[in-house]
Amino acid sequence: MANNEQYELGIVLGGMARYDPISRKGYFNMSSDRFIQAALLYKKGHIKKILVCGGQNGLIKYRHFTEAGFVADNLIALGIPASDIIQEDQSKTTAENAAFAKKILDSTQLLKGKAVLITSSFHIPRAVETFESVGIPVRPYPCAFSILPSSIRPDFQDLIPDAGVMAGWGGLIKELMGRLYIYIKASL
Repeated sequence: MANNEQYELGIVLGGMARYDPISRKGYFNMSSDRFIQAALLYKKGHIKKILVCGGQNGLIKYRHFTEAGFVADNLIALGIPASDIIQEDQSKTTAENAAFAKKILDSTQLLKGKAVLITSSFHIPRAVETFESVGIPVRPYPCAFSILPSSIRPDFQDLIPDAGVMAGWGGLIKELMGRLYIYIKASL
């Protein structure tokens, strides 16, 4: 992001934390760069407020945990004022992130211009399409890179079997299913 870029709002999508019912605590996961980048954008003055999206995933619900609440608590622990953090704690999917965020933004009249959409790089195309389809203009801010932007040229190491590559298939399949959902929804 250029030094002079400033926005009223950064929207950070969930998918970066989980709840452990045994320890009764939340924990960040491999996508926690979303949290880090949102905090850095705020601290550097690029965004004035942060809208944190994320309810609970999974079949079992824990009444005292939402991802948005967990992330907000950690942003506050870093010194970001609670008054600059908005929580959307109902969503479970990207489509719900956008729909619930739109309701919040319409009711608060907070958004003037584009919002910075902070999510994992592989998720950016679908997230941008989803948010813009509900009327939220966004400036994409990819993070949590599973493949570095400079890795566009294959090299010899790409031929060596790697268990990490197989682990990445879950994210790819999730994104493909999300794109299929958007296609089917648009066709109806």
